[in-house]
Amino acid sequence: MISVFLLNVKQNILILYKNKVLTLKIYYAIIFSIIFINKKIRTKKSLAIRLKTFLGTGAFNQSIKGSKIFYKERMKMNKEFNTVGFGHPCFNPDAALYHGRIHLPVAPKCNIKCKYCDRKTGCVNENRPGVTTKVMDPYEAILYAKKMFKREPRISVIGIAGPGDPLYNDETFLTFKLISLEFKDMIKCLSTNGLLLSDKLLLLINCGVSTITVTINAIDPSIGKEIYDYAIYKDNTYRGIDAAKLLIEKQLEGIEAACDNGLLVKVNTVLIPGINDKHIDDIAKKIKELGVAIMNIMPLIPQAEFSHLKAPKCNELEKVRLKNSKIISQMYHCRQCRADAAGLLGDDI
Repeated sequence: MISVFLLNVKQNILILYKNKVLTLKIYYAIIFSIIFINKKIRTKKSLAIRLKTFLGTGAFNQSIKGSKIFYKERMKMNKEFNTVGFGHPCFNPDAALYHGRIHLPVAPKCNIKCKYCDRKTGCVNENRPGVTTKVMDPYEAILYAKKMFKREPRISVIGIAGPGDPLYNDETFLTFKLISLEFKDMIKCLSTNGLLLSDKLLLLINCGVSTITVTINAIDPSIGKEIYDYAIYKDNTYRGIDAAKLLIEKQLEGIEAACDNGLLVKVNTVLIPGINDKHIDDIAKKIKELGVAIMNIMPLIPQAEFSHLKAPKCNELEKVRLKNSKIISQMYHCRQCRADAAGLLGDDI
């Protein structure tokens, strides 16, 4: 538990940052230093590596494709959780009966535009991805989590799933560090479009994230360009087939690196009739090759630019899932959760 003194220091630092007295990097450096002090970092080397990481001195700009960094540590964590997935309701249908999850809505910004996406804040009536009652700052999210744990003690997973893309929001990483400090035994999870996964992977590992979900709707750019309007990467905006090529390349690169480093990876694929419905097999084969643990084929929710399309029928969805189950394990119990969902799957608080 954080001491009263350290908590007061952090609150004062937050005030200084919000009043623009401190820059974002200095703010993060101080906050993470406090976290490390509280956790009693034992060696100067460990502290130096972590400070270098959090200050963004280039540790995450290097290529990490095929990297085995932290692999032993990841395997140790997986062993402790009996390969993690057994306690994660989204990776194991049996766990869904006894283990809940909570999504902390701290990531409002997104770096791609999917034609089926309609993000909303201040919405309490819709139950779907991209929707939240409010966006929280990291400290507010921790207090919210504590409140939810009292109401539902079976929650075993803390995730960040939006309402934008978590890797495109700095608040994600501070939130995970605070989670590590406050809720040491919780499985930490993240859902992303994957554009920044290879760039941010080492930071995620340092934050203790053990499970990742990546949404991949195409591995063929000619199909991807029909699904994505644009992608923003390193301050450049890509459109059309260029956006699709970039996104697919970065998604596959990030997934391979994540699997190589021992993280448990799930891939979500939105089944879009008339666009990618004949392409799902190709996605399944590719992600299986990369080491993905499970695939979740979800029905399109017709909205935004795809509001004129029809959602796949239940029998169509099941047929595609059954066919691809011969290639890779399938998830059948997805609830297409909100960005602020909490509780058991299908039984939110």
